[in-house]
Amino acid sequence: MVDLCRKSHSLSDAERSNTTAQLNEHIAMVSRDAVRDILGHNGPPTTQQVRIQKHCIPQYQLGHLERMGEIDWLLRATTKGCVSVLGSSYRGVSVNDCVRFAKNTAKGLAQGKMVTGLSDV
Repeated sequence: MVDLCRKSHSLSDAERSNTTAQLNEHIAMVSRDAVRDILGHNGPPTTQQVRIQKHCIPQYQLGHLERMGEIDWLLRATTKGCVSVLGSSYRGVSVNDCVRFAKNTAKGLAQGKMVTGLSDV
């Protein structure tokens, strides 16, 4: 395994490329081991790709939840429950979070509640 903690942040392009290749191979090996251990599949994969998604999880700015609370209040006051918003821009930094908020919002709407999607139902 590549020890990225010991590596300098000022790597050359060649060093960075080599480090990335080593990390990708390690990730591929770990995933193959997991498939073997969990599913009992010992054969080689038909295809395998490793893609590291940098900066893929939203990082909300300081005060984000307070702003969402203000928007929630404005939506309730001005639209009387006719507008709901969903997605990682508002609440939920992962697919699981977004699905949970969407499910709760849909349940609230089905029950006739005034739901904006910006607060817990």
